[in-house]
Formats: sequence, C-alpha cells, structure tokens
Amino acid sequence: MRGAHPAVPVQIAVRAGWGAALVIAPARMLGALGGDASAPIGRRTVRVLGGRQLVQAAAELLGGPVARTPAAVVDASHAVSCLGVAAVDRRWRRAALTDAVAAAGFVWSDLRFRRTRDPGEPDCRTPDLLFPRRRDELAVTARDHPDLRSSGSL
Repeated sequence: MRGAHPAVPVQIAVRAGWGAALVIAPARMLGALGGDASAPIGRRTVRVLGGRQLVQAAAELLGGPVARTPAAVVDASHAVSCLGVAAVDRRWRRAALTDAVAAAGFVWSDLRFRRTRDPGEPDCRTPDLLFPRRRDELAVTARDHPDLRSSGSL
C-alpha cells in the first residue's frame, strides 16, 4: 500500500480483527455486545457478519482507495439495518445499537481515508490545471501533434 495514509493499514487490521473475532467466537462476541449468546440464530448471524468483515477487509487491502467508498456504503447500510433491528426487536436492541456504532465508525474511517493515493497521482476529482506537471506533459503532446501543428491552432 505504497503512499497510503499511515492509519489505513491499522483500519484494515481492526476490521479484519473484528471479523475474525466474530467468526471464531460468535457466542462470546454476541454476549459482549449485549445479545443473547445462547440463541443459535444470533450466533449464526454474528458469524456471517464476521465473514463479511473479513471479505471487506481483504477487498480494501487489495482494492486500495477505490474500495473505500463502496465499503462505506456497505457499512452505512449495515448500520441502518442495525437501527431497524433495534427499533423492532427489544431482545436484540443493545447488540444492534452497539453494532450500529461500530459500523458507523467503519463508515467514518472509510470516508476519511478514501482519498488516499500515491504521491504525484492526480486526484480524479480535480482539473489537470491544478497539476502543472501533468498540464505541461499535455501541452508538449499537443504542440508536437502533427494535426494540431498544421492547422495553425497552436
């Protein structure tokens, strides 16, 4: 992850660790979140969500900055679904709200570091005019292009 913000590997490691904990010890994690650790449906759900976190961590590691915005959308959707569960099911309310807060933290982190790019790489949302090196390269290319030279436009 050349050129990445120093916090990005930490954020990915936190996501991977969170996912691994959910997969490896779903009952313990569910109990810590305030859910019913004895409910099989809760343990299965936590294990599936942990798997999603692991896949998402791998996607962010391999995809770099491009993967962060989609990751934020997935996390935001998860946070909203947790709020829905908290609103309708009192038994799972505390666990759902705790997980919504964790998902919101991942959303913040994904959005905070989504603009990370290699040094010298222009930001695709910024006009080339703000990057003189790139602008100068384009000017040389245009000046040397035979069609533009013969038309007298340069």
